Amino acid sequence: MNDPIIRLDNLNYAYPDGRKALDGVNLSIKRGESVAVAGANGAGKSTLLLHLNGIIHGQNGAVKVCGLPVTAANLKTIRAKVGVVFQNPDDQLFCPEVFDDVAFGPINMSLAEVEVRSRVADSLAAVGLPGYERRSSHHLSLGEKKRIALASVLAMRPEVLALDEPSSNLDPAAKWGLIQLLKSLDVTKVVVSHDLELIEALCPRLVIMKQGKIMADGPTPEIMSRVELLVAGGLAHRR
Repeated sequence: MNDPIIRLDNLNYAYPDGRKALDGVNLSIKRGESVAVAGANGAGKSTLLLHLNGIIHGQNGAVKVCGLPVTAANLKTIRAKVGVVFQNPDDQLFCPEVFDDVAFGPINMSLAEVEVRSRVADSLAAVGLPGYERRSSHHLSLGEKKRIALASVLAMRPEVLALDEPSSNLDPAAKWGLIQLLKSLDVTKVVVSHDLELIEALCPRLVIMKQGKIMADGPTPEIMSRVELLVAGGLAHRR
């Protein structure tokens, strides 16, 4: 019962040009945790995130979700358990209407039509956009698009939310609205971000990556108080 919901053991990944993106990463996340993964551009944060539901696979090492290895044989089950929300919602929204975008996952889970409609309505209500079913996703504001992308993942009832830079390009009001929304969701959250305000407000645990390795992992307030760590991780400048 106390087994981690996510476990990475000695995970390694290199790009086709040979650059190492992940270098022996070990990470364990408990059910219900909200964990931020931060670092400079190229630190390996997003690459790590994409391993959680098998979008990419490490050359060696292991990833487990809910005790299941993330392998080709388990992908359908894993992707129902781990929902990834991309940084750019336009990468996730591709249908003419909001209903179709949010219903896409449940339909591919072969759910009955009545259940699909129920999940769409519930997910839109959860992100604060009830009644948006017949709106065009591509005519919404960026903040609304990010919420619709989140709803499209919530409709699959995942156990883990993996979010890549959720606050990027949002104005302050939209950002804080999104933070409050994410705090209200009772799921495990893995949040890739360099937004220290969001991290402090949303994630009690902070992991800092540098050059494909984890250089710090602990309580967010403790790590935030160590300026040398933030500077070394590319999250702050020394004055």
